[in-house]
Amino acid sequence: MRVRVVPSKARSVEAAEGPGLSPRIKLLLEANLALATEYDLDSLLRRFTDIACELTDAAYGALFVEDIGTLVTFVTHGVSEEQAALIGDPPSRTGLHGQLLREGRTVVINDLPNDSRMTGYPKFHPVMRTFLGVPIRAGGRAIGELYLADKRKGRPFNGADVEMIESLAACAGVAYRNARLLQMEHRSAAHAISLLELGEHGQVDEVVFWSQVWAREEERARLARDIHDEQGQILTSIILFAKHLEQTVDAEVAEKVSGVRQLAEQALRAARSLAQQLRPLELDELGLVPALTRLAEHTEQRCGVVVDFVAPPKPIHLNHAAEIAVYRIAQEALTNVAKHSQAHSTSVTLSSRSGWLTLIIEDDGVGFDPDAVLGGSGHGGHLGLHSMEERARRLGGHLVVESRPSRGALLQLRLPLTDHAGRSRTWAAARSDER
Repeated sequence: MRVRVVPSKARSVEAAEGPGLSPRIKLLLEANLALATEYDLDSLLRRFTDIACELTDAAYGALFVEDIGTLVTFVTHGVSEEQAALIGDPPSRTGLHGQLLREGRTVVINDLPNDSRMTGYPKFHPVMRTFLGVPIRAGGRAIGELYLADKRKGRPFNGADVEMIESLAACAGVAYRNARLLQMEHRSAAHAISLLELGEHGQVDEVVFWSQVWAREEERARLARDIHDEQGQILTSIILFAKHLEQTVDAEVAEKVSGVRQLAEQALRAARSLAQQLRPLELDELGLVPALTRLAEHTEQRCGVVVDFVAPPKPIHLNHAAEIAVYRIAQEALTNVAKHSQAHSTSVTLSSRSGWLTLIIEDDGVGFDPDAVLGGSGHGGHLGLHSMEERARRLGGHLVVESRPSRGALLQLRLPLTDHAGRSRTWAAARSDER
């Protein structure tokens, strides 16, 4: 999600006067109070960004947080909504911002346009002269950045500025970690309550099934973060070291080092791709449609199959269990298309009508015999379709697979948008309750 704000009136802390605590101390206390009383993450991080600009007398400020390669929030100070829309996407992990996140240390620049790490400004972006960037950490890893630009009157950022902004960045990291932990606690509690309700009604098989689903999803999330953080950091260090070597050795050795660097870059892309497949953060943070959009884009990039995704303009409200089921079924279906269908194009259509959600995935590949696959023993390639059928059935829905050799394949999933015998309340609370 992206939130952009424009201050109604910039204040200079250094120009403020009055008895009692200094304005800077008051603002730092205000930030800590917000951490204890504000539960909306976007509002909290927006306030941190505003306070950071007031503390340092900076004209511009921005804060972004990402997790497992996915943008979670991006807030700005000093840029109008119209100008922000013209600028476009937030900073990427290239150039100065990428270096700050990789190295995880504060950066102060007094002549930004002429700095070698600067890769240029997007069109419509204001030209900035001075820069102070601080990484945001959670659990020992850099998950984002708080950066400021253009201290007023042309002054450079000083040591006091650095200390205060590092303190605010630490608060932002705590805020994000607390928000994630609170979200996990809510879902775990809802899962436990759902299982107790099912147990009280004697639905033991439902308890076992949803316990297994929950355990698998939690393990996927843990593995995704381990791969993204630990393996990603190791590979990034190798890439940076190789780049340094290329500049210090003779041409013949540099060519070999370049080959090693390219292999490391390929491994890093594969690691991030695997982390995304294991646990799509978009599903937790943004919902089903953004997660399916990212899945379609990822399938195109990774497999070379053209994927046309169509979804309704209005949000579709499902509980988290149903969202997980729809996403995993789509993921399994697109994986099968990429591996077995030899298709050139695939369409993914999501719709809701008359109390039912419908997902249709169709390809122009070589096709197969559904009866032979679904009538099999459940081993090997059969396991995916059997698993998809089971997910749909447990949520009161059904799955239809149609295909003939040389005629492509069609998969249709239908799930009720309302509770079906209490099943759609299992595993996690409804997203409408979370929001």
